[in-house]
Amino acid sequence: MRRLIPCVITTAILAISSSAALAAQSDEQIGTSTANNPVSSQGDMTKALAGLKPEIGIVGFHDSDGLNTTRGSIGLHYDVNMAGLIAGGYSRFYLGPSIGALYSHIGAAGASWFGSSPSVNNGTAGGNLVQFPLEAKLGYDVFDNMRLSVHGGGNLMYRSVAGAMSIDSNTGSNSIWRIYPAIGGDVEFGLTKNVALDIRPDVTLTPLNTVLNATIGVGIALG
Repeated sequence: MRRLIPCVITTAILAISSSAALAAQSDEQIGTSTANNPVSSQGDMTKALAGLKPEIGIVGFHDSDGLNTTRGSIGLHYDVNMAGLIAGGYSRFYLGPSIGALYSHIGAAGASWFGSSPSVNNGTAGGNLVQFPLEAKLGYDVFDNMRLSVHGGGNLMYRSVAGAMSIDSNTGSNSIWRIYPAIGGDVEFGLTKNVALDIRPDVTLTPLNTVLNATIGVGIALG
């Protein structure tokens, strides 16, 4: 736990610092950007240096009884595009850190999509899940207003009641932090100059059963 917290803080600082560096570089290249970039559409995403993405979604997992179930989730993602900095100018590639947080109320086995009204209260009704994706993202602008990407790295998970999910050997009523490998993808569609729709499925590989996440978010371009 003591080692994980500095890792999260460091990743966030690096992401924010990268955004500032990219924004500064963008200002220096204003005079040449028109010549180097393709013809832009209303939903052009090619100039976005960073994106803040409020999102909602669904998480699939095995509950305390070992059965497949789902719950709703809500969260936020922050992506930074460092490809332009590496290439020294415009690039159709997208490369950079992708961090975020997703919250779900898990509750007990047999609970509703919101984690309420369980069929049996087995002591895990107060269980909550918070996920902190710490990943790298690699993508390509297929069109000015469409990007396909893959992302991968780690998913830092906090369970307020370890036994609310059957994903590892920890089944008690204590809270627990664990980080597991994760991989997934992004499909982004530019809607307006600074707004994009992001569909993001991914898989977290845990010792017993995988955890599936699928979210849809609205990306707001920064810089």
